Amino acid sequence: WDNTNKINFTDGGLLGAYFAEATVKHIGELSVQNHHSFERNFEKWKIFDKKIHLEPEEILAIHSFDGQVDYLKDWLTNRIQWLTDYYEGREEDFL
Repeated sequence: WDNTNKINFTDGGLLGAYFAEATVKHIGELSVQNHHSFERNFEKWKIFDKKIHLEPEEILAIHSFDGQVDYLKDWLTNRIQWLTDYYEGREEDFL
């Protein structure tokens, strides 16, 4: 392993922030490109407000495809930030 293979969390989480930003942007692009297909899926399957598996109540309270996309983008951003904060300064433990 050399420095190019290490995730550097001591730079203020720049890698995590870049990954989150790029991923959230990609999710937004996919949701726009496939919006009609996704809307038709929800029209056909009527799963809003229904517990299908282990969805938390906060997801069940979302009544639109756009709301689901926003929830996913927010969750992903927060999760990457949590991981960055948790592993910051612990690089040696994973080498």
